[in-house]
Formats: sequence, structure tokens, C-alpha cells
Amino acid sequence: MAVHFTDAVVAQRYALFRPHYPESLLNGLLKYVRGHVATPVEQQLVVDVGCGSGQSTFILGKVGFKKIHGIDTSKAQITEAMQLLANQPRPVQEQVSFSVVNADEGLAAEDGTVDIVTVAQALHWLDLAQFYPHVDKALKPGGLFLALGYGNMQVMNDDVQRIVAHFYSKKMGTYWSQERRHINEMFANMPMPYSPVERLLDDPEHSTTVSHVIGYISSWSAYATYCDQHPDNTALDDLRQEIIQAAKSSDADTAQDIGLRIKFPFFAFMCQKPPAAGSAV
Repeated sequence: MAVHFTDAVVAQRYALFRPHYPESLLNGLLKYVRGHVATPVEQQLVVDVGCGSGQSTFILGKVGFKKIHGIDTSKAQITEAMQLLANQPRPVQEQVSFSVVNADEGLAAEDGTVDIVTVAQALHWLDLAQFYPHVDKALKPGGLFLALGYGNMQVMNDDVQRIVAHFYSKKMGTYWSQERRHINEMFANMPMPYSPVERLLDDPEHSTTVSHVIGYISSWSAYATYCDQHPDNTALDDLRQEIIQAAKSSDADTAQDIGLRIKFPFFAFMCQKPPAAGSAV
């Protein structure tokens, strides 16, 4: 598994600024799960791979899953997830657990005991030739594999969108890893472990602020790489000022209170390990 987002500061930014999966997408996933697995959702064991600081893990708990184990190769991300877990209600603390695990080496689960394996915005970092055999070993017959993600943020202000797109492709262009192309393609060319594969898409708009947009950009892996090579850079400060000038409606607007409308193209791929002979949903 490629190692990214390991620094504690980056982990905190990831927890604060990354987008949340929309309810409509999660409802689509639940419909797929209930249509393919007879076991009630609350009894299913889920392993959330590449969980980061736990955004996807906690969301799985909110939509009904009661036994969820998040794994990530980054100790900093898991530390952040554990801190967030400590602030959750006791029922959530009893339903969710985390551990530092390299998913290319295993899923921290006994063979044939897992109902669902999820990977949210992390599949492109994994060595699939090593990862998928571990998925197959961990899943029960008829178990599900769900891969979620989201593409590039789009700002619903043409001038600001041009500035952000230029920063993404020109300023950060050479600092993106090759794996980023899979996000740009929304996993269209990534193999899934089983077939047939079903797909969900959604791109709802929501309101945010200039500060939150800058915070999100600060969580990019390309920006982390850029900072490693240019530790004294002012790239985000410069970008903030450009966005403010493009977005403000009056001189009274500030970086903190300028509102923006944005959207992300969210997607999910869903497939099922072949059930045991003679079994039925």
C-alpha cells in the first residue's frame, strides 16, 4: 500500500476538511447490501480499509452497521481516528474499532469472517494484486466489496473554479502521484475483485467558505509533497488571496465569511463474492 497522509498535521486536516459522503449515496449502498446479504445490517462485520481518520468508518456506523473495524497503514491517521472515537457516544465506541494495518499484507480478520469490505477514497493507493486475495480470504461466501470515492471539487463560481483548477493542474501538477489518475477517472479503469459490478453516482451541491476550501486543498497529497520540497512556500496564502478577490461581492467580505457553493462527484462501485452453493439472500 502506498504511504500517504501519514503526517499528524495532514491527518488533522484530513479529518477537518475532507467532504462527507451524501445521504443519497449511502442509501444506495444500503439498498445494495440489503438486496444481496440476508444477515441484518446491524449484525454484519465490516472492515473499512484505508480508513484514514475515520470519516467513512463513522458514517458506516451512522447508517446502521454495528460492527466496524477501520484499518490504515498510517499511525498518525489511526491516532486521529482514535481521538475522534473517544469523543463519540458510548454506543459508537462499542461498535467501532481501529488498528494500524497494511492492507496489502492482510485485513486483520480471520478468513471467511467478514461480511463487507469497504474502501473509501483509498483504492488507488493499494497494490490490487496483493490486496484482492486478502479481500477474498477475509470475506464470507456472498460477502460484499464496496469501493467509494470522490473526484475533483468543483466551485460553482466560474472565476474561482478557474483559479482552483489552475492551482490543481499547474501549480500542483507535477506533485500528484500517478495513482491520482484513477480519481480523475472516478475508478472507471480500476478492476474490481468480482463481477458483475454495480455503480452509483451523485454530485450534490452544498455551501462552504473560502477558508474551508483552502483547508481542503491543504489536505491534498500533492500539497504535502510540495511542502516537503518547498517548506517556506506561500502557495496557499497566495491562492487564498486570489480566491477572495474573485469571490468577494464587496470590500467588506473577508476570507472567513465569503460563502461559496461547491460540489464533488461522488461514486461507489459494488460487487459480491460468489455465494456458497445452494445459498440464497
